[in-house]
Amino acid sequence: MIVREISRRCTYDRTQMVKAMGLCFAAIALSHTSRPADKISPNISMVRTLTKNFHESGFLSARIVDYIDEDSIHYAPLDELFDLLDNMPKHPFPVLSIHDCFRVHPNYGNDLRKQYNMILSELAQSSLLQSIVSQIVGEDTVVSKFGDISEQIVNADYALS
Repeated sequence: MIVREISRRCTYDRTQMVKAMGLCFAAIALSHTSRPADKISPNISMVRTLTKNFHESGFLSARIVDYIDEDSIHYAPLDELFDLLDNMPKHPFPVLSIHDCFRVHPNYGNDLRKQYNMILSELAQSSLLQSIVSQIVGEDTVVSKFGDISEQIVNADYALS
């Protein structure tokens, strides 16, 4: 999952990202109102699914950016989507990954490290493990955390190979 997220956040479609950011600004300005009634599209369906997953796990996948349009934006968690878009690298760049080994042009090494840290921090803040265990067991299960280290993760210097 981390490899897919790194790839999506670093090798994004700039046009789609700018479009999603503009729609996010507009929707926030309208105070989260005016969902289109009785409209069904593949994008709305996927955004609703990804939003449901976010509410269950506390982790918003960058996959949602690919499905944001004028109608589906009303079903997205706007504040979290805005944070996701705001934290993406300023310029997309290719990432070559083999398992947990990442290769990028040296100019993008710090951008890759920042994305890696952000994903790990978001995972630490989320209840993804609890969501996975609940799905396996078939009933709501509580998984306790021993502390919040998400802030230390964001500021850490991880050695990426």
